[in-house]
Amino acid sequence: MKLYPAILLILLLPRRKWRAFALGVTTLVAATLLSVWWIGPTFGIALRGSIDNVFDFQASRSAQWNIEQLASNHSAFSLVKLGAMLGGVLPKKLMLPYYFCGAATLGWAFFVRLWRMPAINQLLAIILFMLIFPPVSYAHVLVHLYAPLVALFFLAIRADRASVTIPGLRATILLFVPLFAAYTLFTFRRVLLFDGLVQAVLLLILFACALRFPFEIKDAKGSLS
Repeated sequence: MKLYPAILLILLLPRRKWRAFALGVTTLVAATLLSVWWIGPTFGIALRGSIDNVFDFQASRSAQWNIEQLASNHSAFSLVKLGAMLGGVLPKKLMLPYYFCGAATLGWAFFVRLWRMPAINQLLAIILFMLIFPPVSYAHVLVHLYAPLVALFFLAIRADRASVTIPGLRATILLFVPLFAAYTLFTFRRVLLFDGLVQAVLLLILFACALRFPFEIKDAKGSLS
């Protein structure tokens, strides 16, 4: 199983749902340990094998530089890898700095920017980070974005009925159109345009929008409606 969706548990922290957060973490750890034990033949062999498989897969795919990766991998590491290749640097040397910068970005974004922002912003930003950060992230994981997109749709309907304009809402929703488009629309080898790189840029722009624009409706007194 992929472990990174567990990052969604962080959404419980601003709501002070400590018990729910602890239960989620406990469930994650218990399910992982029981699964490793069930795989066998021993716990140690299964654990080492699982870890090696995950990191070997990430390392091998991250080092690849071919049409398949450029057209389908929308990880932010693809942009880092592009810069590294142009600068004559081996991408694998940038993996640890990339992980460090990603963790620092998440910490700053959530605890400084998102902590007091509306729930839609938190949901959108965390799911975007979940899709952007892994060095290998393909198109099928974009289905996770349906939840925040539907929430944005309902907010747009409420805003229209209340005759309220929410800054950045329309532009944010429109960004999903090219993001969900067929990869062939943005893949032209002759001009070095590839859908994976385009999607990576769009996801980063969406992430910036989630940090910049509070997606909420306020009444005349400024309180949430």
